[in-house]
Order: sequence, then C-alpha cells, then structure tokens
Amino acid sequence: STGSSFKPITLSTALSMVDSLYSTFYGPPQLYITDPACATNNAPWNVHNYADEAAGTMDLLSATANSVNTIFAQLISRVGVSNVVHMAHRLGITEPSGIHSLYFKPVCAITLGSVGFTPLEMTDVYATFADGGVHHAPQAFEVVRGADGKVMKRLTTKGDRALTPNVDAQLTYALQGVVQHGTGTAAALGSRPVAGKTGTAENFV
Repeated sequence: STGSSFKPITLSTALSMVDSLYSTFYGPPQLYITDPACATNNAPWNVHNYADEAAGTMDLLSATANSVNTIFAQLISRVGVSNVVHMAHRLGITEPSGIHSLYFKPVCAITLGSVGFTPLEMTDVYATFADGGVHHAPQAFEVVRGADGKVMKRLTTKGDRALTPNVDAQLTYALQGVVQHGTGTAAALGSRPVAGKTGTAENFV
C-alpha cells in the first residue's frame, strides 16, 4: 500500500487549483464524507485518523505534518478525484487509471494510499517534487561509450513542468514540516534540509 505518501499528490493538486497551505479544516478523529463521488458501497465514506495522527482544526501545513486522514479526505472531495488522478500522472505515476483499472481506480480513498504503486513510480513522483516541479521520465543509464571511450549514445530527458515553481516551493515547505516536527522526525538528518512524507497505512502497513 502506498499509504500516506500519496497525500502530497492531493496537496499539490489543491495548491495548483484553489487552496493555500493556510486553508483551515476541521479534522475530527472520525468523519463521514457525504460527497456522492466518495461513496463506498452507496454509503458515505467513513474516514478515521490512526496512530499518531492529530485531530482538530488546523491548516493544510499542520494537516500535512501530522498526516490527518479526515482533512485529506475533505481535500480530495473538494478538488475532485479526477483532478488528483490527472496530477498523479503528470508527476510520474504510470499506472493507467479508470473504473475498469485493476489497481488505480478513481476513488477518493487514493488520497489515503489505497493503491499500491511501484517504488519506481513513487520515487519518480518525489523526484519531481525535488526538481522544482519538473518531471523527468526515469532512465536506466545516462551514457554508453565504445571501446575507444567515445560516447556512442547519451540519454537525456528534457522534462515537463508538472507544478509551477511557486506551488512546488509551497509543497516542499509543507513536506519539510513533516520531518522537522511532524510524523517523520525520525528521518531528520541534522542540519541538512530534508523534505518527505511518512507512508503508513492502516494497521501500520
């Protein structure tokens, strides 16, 4: 399971559309999302906070640092599942999506990591965040040299802008908070700047 490491994809969608890091939400320990687009088995989506995730009224900066499920459930309802799916593909997710997809179904629960993407796909997404919002397709090697040492072929990826520099800077700032004082403090590297996201799913999976 991708778990909460998917949440920055939802956050980057929101920041690209309507929200700022200082938009506030109420995130109770349990919440029913009544948006029909988020219904599960024709019933409201029942979302819980788990483990060390906080609850209460907070902005998206704090909701990211504390990985609050009930706020991110509201956020994906607000920005729309289809927009989050589109953003995921722009950032580096290659798994085809759709109602008939075996894995990547366009459902609200993707924001909580209901889909298990490959490590390469998630690395690609986070590499896009780290490169100022520019996505580069993964490549297995950079250059091939002949026996004489001359370059025979060099692979390059021009890259495509997935996030504006401003949105990517906001996202990076939020992900630094995860490591500085949120759920990911164990990943801190002393004085070195670190941005990241814990990826725990239900039952610490």
